[in-house]
Amino acid sequence: MTGKSAAAKRAKGGKARNARKDPVLAADKATTAAKCKPKTNANATSKGKSNNNPKGKGNAKGKGNASNGASAGSGGAKTAGKKNIVEVGNNAQAPIAIESHYHPGVYMARYKNDALQLVTRNSVPGEVDFGEQLFSASVRGKTVQYRGWSPFQSKLAATVMGGMGNLYMPVGSKVLCLGAGHGQDASHIADIVGESGLVYAVESNAWAGRELTSLASKRRNIIPIIDDASLPYKYRMLVMERIDTIYSNIPGVNQVRMLMLNAHHYLKAGGHFLMVLKKDSTHRSESDEVAYASELDKLKAERFKPLEQISLEPFKHGHSMIVGTRMPADYGAIK
Repeated sequence: MTGKSAAAKRAKGGKARNARKDPVLAADKATTAAKCKPKTNANATSKGKSNNNPKGKGNAKGKGNASNGASAGSGGAKTAGKKNIVEVGNNAQAPIAIESHYHPGVYMARYKNDALQLVTRNSVPGEVDFGEQLFSASVRGKTVQYRGWSPFQSKLAATVMGGMGNLYMPVGSKVLCLGAGHGQDASHIADIVGESGLVYAVESNAWAGRELTSLASKRRNIIPIIDDASLPYKYRMLVMERIDTIYSNIPGVNQVRMLMLNAHHYLKAGGHFLMVLKKDSTHRSESDEVAYASELDKLKAERFKPLEQISLEPFKHGHSMIVGTRMPADYGAIK
């Protein structure tokens, strides 16, 4: 019994070795493996060859469609195609000229019927952040791109349209935006201060902060800070310099306090601030002077001198912008 079982084992081993060497079995294994692999689509290549398609190696359609509109990309920003860019003076519906505003970095698109549209010079040509219209114009022989800035969507744009005397954001400025939200105002401020300027955008909401971070990946002079504006010491390692201007758009009862805290940490002496104020339901019928009197008193008590008060009507109902400056420590009481 022992000899028979040993012989049987040797016979089985021989069959197994012969099976590994058998070319027919090897071919069967290769066929089985090929069936298990996922199928690849070779139709695009074969069609390209049979039709003698001059456009195409690989994904020719994707390249062709890129010029027809916005391409789906990373983050919230969209890249505009040529059809979405209006050439100034090209037709009756297009603006006839782009004119400089008296605020540096701000421009006006003038139409044939003398209608005006606020625009800023697009620091990242082709990028559309919030669905704004793009305009291209020839400036000293070079094509320059501008993008629309709606006062109905932006409180800062509404302030400019309201006739504010000074924006206090010249080229190269360092601006701290409190309550930056998704970054709409911050993106236009980034255009205004230019590549030599910086915009520190503070937003506490995590969801809005993700879009703000995505925006900053395209506009490199925006530094997103996802943190609480009432605790300015927490982002001290990100804001390493004195700020020229603070733009505060934080709703709520503590907005004056947040402005003062951030100003004491970061605003240089003689720097300026712009703060959005909204009338609450108990002050709707009162004048702006009466409605905001207590807020202005708080500012004056902390050496902040209001310089202008601009109503944002009719673009933003019940809102005003307070523009002012921070006085030096040795300055007397502000009346």
